[in-house]
Amino acid sequence: EMVRELKNQDTNIPFYSDIQKLDNMIKTEEQNYQNAIQQNSPDADKIQKRIEDLKAKKEEILSKGPIILQRIENLKEQKEYLEKYVEKNAITINSPESGIVSYYFDGSESILNERNMFNLNPTQLENLNFQSKEISTEVKGDYPFVKIVDNLEWYLALVLNEKQQDLLKEGSNVKILIDNYSGELRGKVIKTYKGDDKLYIGIIEMIDEYPNFYKTSKINVKVKVKEFNGLKIPLSSIVQKEGKEGVFVIKNGKVPTFKEVVIKATDGKYAIVESVDKTSGLKIYDEIAVNGEDYLSK
Repeated sequence: EMVRELKNQDTNIPFYSDIQKLDNMIKTEEQNYQNAIQQNSPDADKIQKRIEDLKAKKEEILSKGPIILQRIENLKEQKEYLEKYVEKNAITINSPESGIVSYYFDGSESILNERNMFNLNPTQLENLNFQSKEISTEVKGDYPFVKIVDNLEWYLALVLNEKQQDLLKEGSNVKILIDNYSGELRGKVIKTYKGDDKLYIGIIEMIDEYPNFYKTSKINVKVKVKEFNGLKIPLSSIVQKEGKEGVFVIKNGKVPTFKEVVIKATDGKYAIVESVDKTSGLKIYDEIAVNGEDYLSK
């Protein structure tokens, strides 16, 4: 962080650009020296002498320049030392599977996996403590410190009541709305099954990607089973009159007019409807009687 802070100020530091140029020249000459050694070139001694002269010139500038130059040089040396130390002590581990490397754990890894996908228990899921935490830098023996998350295939496991389970048809396509996320994600219902005496589990294979999904195991979602276009009105406003379903439209204090509609969908409280008569039927700005039954005898 200090190196970054100092670099932001370097345009105002006297001789800093000179030091940078010398560093680049030294680096180039050192590479030339290595090549000359490998080729047994007689120019190796001359190149080494140029490197020594460049380093001497750099030391002279550092000794006579502002103290901040020396601070920067010390930090650069520390950085180079740490980079070499990490490179020397790094261990390469090859994963048997591809995916995203994640350091986030919440204790659900042994339950929420493909092996258990069709044997989940609602109570078990509800009692899981989904507190996702990034693992500390201290690594302990016999404890996992990293996990590989498949970023090409991921699934949602939903806890459902009987009514919700009836709405999810295996093989059907759905859309998922996630709390605090603006987009809609596509998914496919691959299975629903009984989880216990009262609740069910629904498994949805997701088609679209959810950013940072590997950092959490629990999200609040809404599932769009179907999409309907029409007018949304209270279900209580719909009545049966002469064998037809419709609503009463109130206009300018006149006698309410019955308008026939077709119910396209309902959630038990509201309904999505469409007018039967496209010309003089129910319009989007019409005022309707919320309690339609009250107007049947009027």
